[in-house]
Amino acid sequence: SLSTFFRTLQRLGITRKKVSRRALERNDEKRAAFMNNLADIAPNPEMLMFGDKAAKNGHTLARSTGYSPRGTRCVQSGCFIRGTRWSILPIL
Repeated sequence: SLSTFFRTLQRLGITRKKVSRRALERNDEKRAAFMNNLADIAPNPEMLMFGDKAAKNGHTLARSTGYSPRGTRCVQSGCFIRGTRWSILPIL
């Protein structure tokens, strides 16, 4: 049964958590250089401002939760190449 399955996962120390997505195209050297550049521009994180918008593309259908052993992250690796992007910003 389903409840037996979830109890077994719990006994094995496997917990449900939010999935961290990692792009296969990710370049760790460029990423570190960007973070260093950002730290030079804004040494205090309170200096940063972020905007938000609603949009839909092929990645919005990806699972947002998964299972992994306790103490480890649940990571999903995949291509981040986007398809057609639909934004509701022009509608507002």
